[in-house]
Amino acid sequence: MFHAARALLFKDGIKERSHECVPKYLKEKYKDMGMYANVLDTYRRFRHSAIYGLDVVLDEDEARTALNSAKEFLNIVESII
Repeated sequence: MFHAARALLFKDGIKERSHECVPKYLKEKYKDMGMYANVLDTYRRFRHSAIYGLDVVLDEDEARTALNSAKEFLNIVESII
């Protein structure tokens, strides 16, 4: 999802400098993607916790939900690009 979002920024001539800024940019520039920007930000924070935290557990349902969200997000980005 992050790299798909970066593709939109690059399309707009923007180079991201922070993972935190990508969802904020999407919310501002692509207002219809607000919900997906929130999902992206949630997964960004979860990824950070999973890599640097000690008590993160991911079950199969959560993984499946994340994959479905990513597919939807990618389809929307592809339609814009």
